[in-house]
Amino acid sequence: MSVRLADSKVSAPRRFSRPWCLSALWTFGWVAVITVLIWVYADLDRTETKQISARLAIHADSTRDAMVVLGPTTLNVTFQVKGSSYAISQLQRRGELRYDAAKDLGEGAHPNVSMKELLGRLDELRTAPIEIVGVPKPRSITVHVERTKPFFDVPVEPSYPAGEPEAKPVIDPAKVDLYVPVSQVTPELRDPGPLRVPVDITDVPPGEPVTRLYAVAPPPRVIGAIIRPPKVSVTLEVAQRPAKREISVPVRVQSPKEWLVDDTWTRYQLDVKNPLEWHKIITVTGNRIDLEKLRPEDIRAYIVLTDDSKQPVQSWLPGEVRIEFPEGLNVQAEAVAPVSYRLRKRSATPPPP
Repeated sequence: MSVRLADSKVSAPRRFSRPWCLSALWTFGWVAVITVLIWVYADLDRTETKQISARLAIHADSTRDAMVVLGPTTLNVTFQVKGSSYAISQLQRRGELRYDAAKDLGEGAHPNVSMKELLGRLDELRTAPIEIVGVPKPRSITVHVERTKPFFDVPVEPSYPAGEPEAKPVIDPAKVDLYVPVSQVTPELRDPGPLRVPVDITDVPPGEPVTRLYAVAPPPRVIGAIIRPPKVSVTLEVAQRPAKREISVPVRVQSPKEWLVDDTWTRYQLDVKNPLEWHKIITVTGNRIDLEKLRPEDIRAYIVLTDDSKQPVQSWLPGEVRIEFPEGLNVQAEAVAPVSYRLRKRSATPPPP
């Protein structure tokens, strides 16, 4: 008996069924991805010509001996390039180009260096799929590379453009290495003195240690000096700045207790030269919180009378104004001008009260 195998045929999914929709979506997705990739690669391979503006930094850092570039070390250049759209876009995003003059040109003055040739030596342009078509600005420059004379372990000291901290700052490192172009080494620079660190404390909060980095200033009138490290760490603490407040208070008189029971006030009377000066506006300094707590009625301003005040004098006596504050407040008053007074004998005994 023979067995007949049935033909195995896979039937197509019914239109608009779930399997049919999933299959169509899968096919459409792959077509979209391939289409996008074709567009991207076509754009990358597209050749165009553009004008680019960038900043060129000229340095001399690659040689073993310390070298320096005299004259302008940064300049703006404008040049035209032709090549891959993608490579040009990458170059535009870079913004800054760096040129090692010591490695490429060596020591000495090099006038009329072609900017087109200079740009062509840069790795970022030489290896990219682009061509420099022209350089309208500048067409050429002069580069001067000079050897330097080293001064090791030169001390640094702080200077303060405005104000000065109460505690002496700590500088780390306290000494730096100075490299001066040989043409700038004058007799005064045979043994350079301390270099200055301009420390600005105008925005340093008072009362707490602060550590910041500050650039070390080169010697005056020296062009092209190199300082290593160029910045030092400065730790300083600015004293608390006292707050101020002006308060109006009357000046009173304090006399010995004996005058209250003897006949002093029967025989003498107090004359004042100018009643207005016995009302003082005093300036109080101290902790801001304590100044806010202080009330005018809590301040005692007075002069002290003594037996010497009874001496018969024709002129007015200066009365030193003393100021007292409540205990526990960290405040003090600035100096106050004295008041003028005298004790004058009465012409007749006043009638009993």
